[in-house]
Amino acid sequence: MLVIGEKGQLMRIYCPFPAMVVYPVGRLEKGNVVSVEAVKLTLELKDVYIIEGRAYYLVNFRILL
Repeated sequence: MLVIGEKGQLMRIYCPFPAMVVYPVGRLEKGNVVSVEAVKLTLELKDVYIIEGRAYYLVNFRILL
């Protein structure tokens, strides 16, 4: 996955990578650090993170680098 770092640099990260829960969703509570196993697309072309075998929209997380 390509992301833009804090200083504007383009970085490539590989799964699994850590992410912090920003908005509570499902069984995940705000502030938890989780491991993103994969990044996929929905049929509507929205990105989702696969965490513990379940899909969550990426807007609920912040990538930790």
